[in-house]
Formats: sequence, C-alpha cells, structure tokens
Amino acid sequence: MTRGLWQCVACGATLPAPIYLPLDECPDCGARYVTVRELKGAHSVHDIPVQRLVGSDELNVVQPIFFSEGPDSDAYLEYFEIAERAHDLARAAREGDRS
Repeated sequence: MTRGLWQCVACGATLPAPIYLPLDECPDCGARYVTVRELKGAHSVHDIPVQRLVGSDELNVVQPIFFSEGPDSDAYLEYFEIAERAHDLARAAREGDRS
C-alpha cells in the first residue's frame, strides 16, 4: 500500500490516506469531493483517483510521501501538476488566503 497525505483544498486539513483511496469528505470542514477520473500509469502500481471539490473546478489528489514513477510520463507530470496546485490551495486555506 502506498500512503500519502490527503489535503482539503477548502480548509487545509491534512490526513494520511492511501494514494489510491482519497477521502470523499473532509472531516474538519465537511467539504465534499467527487472522483472525476483516474490517472493510469503515473504510478508504478496504482491508478490515482483525481477528485474535484464539489461546487468548484479545483482538482485534488493524495499528495505523495514517496512516489514510484510509472510508465506514462505524461500522467506522471499531470499528477504532480495537480498535486502542486492542490498543495498550494490547502496552504492558502490554512493561512486564510483563497486566491
């Protein structure tokens, strides 16, 4: 099992989660997420669910602690682009700045 950190882009809460099983609802603020697709080939073993914060266009993925790159370099790069944006949003939410 590959563990990572799930971050709520609405409030910044951070919780451990398997990279292939993100939370559907934030236990801190109640923000809901829906899985919109899966990135296949970004990770060497697991498909990675891509979530969208309900009521917005913001995407989210479980953040990596350690990552084993898969065979699809485009999916790998897309994963890290989504992860970086989600991390920035979570940090801004913790600091009270949603820009």
